[in-house]
Amino acid sequence: MEKKGLYIVFEGPDGSGKSTQARKIVEYLNHQGIKTVHFREPGGEIGDTNTIGEKIRVLLCDNENNINAMCELALFTANRAQLIEKIKDYTNQGINVLCERSFLSSVVYQGFGRGIPVPLILQVTRLFIDKLPDLAVIYHVNSNEAMDRILRRGEKDRIEREAADFHHRVFKGYRQLKPICESLGIPCIEIDTDDKKWDEYQEIVIREIISLKYKG
Repeated sequence: MEKKGLYIVFEGPDGSGKSTQARKIVEYLNHQGIKTVHFREPGGEIGDTNTIGEKIRVLLCDNENNINAMCELALFTANRAQLIEKIKDYTNQGINVLCERSFLSSVVYQGFGRGIPVPLILQVTRLFIDKLPDLAVIYHVNSNEAMDRILRRGEKDRIEREAADFHHRVFKGYRQLKPICESLGIPCIEIDTDDKKWDEYQEIVIREIISLKYKG
């Protein structure tokens, strides 16, 4: 009987480089015959644009929308409630899922960033999501470097346009995320990207994924 696939999440502030790392690692794993699909939050499976998740992504990212903190949390959670069923379908077939972001992003953005109590966010998550990640990879980055990367990408979305103090709270929140992962029983790797040794970062993450996939 084939082992279940892993549910892996990449976390980090906007501009931390996690999306590029996710794409490269998914490509590498598939090239090695380790079936892995690529998801993102908000949204869904990369390349599948006609989904409820992608429609929610448009709502959340649109600069014209004035969304309060609880509504924002509700929209992210609705996306995850839909998404987790597809993730489980893949992992039950032995296929890995690598997802950019998870409920841990809400802990940071809506919790540390917006001020919603973290225990409330975890309580809401438990009501709608019955599968936790098998591995969380947290990418840390210098705030100035992150802002430079966002500017180079072009127009900012609604959350990227938030004031500097909001982003400061987000960066600080990510530095406090590992103990929360550990309290939930989620294995966690932290990667500081200031020295830009991207190949080394990929090797660290790939080794951990393969170790988890084939342990026991």
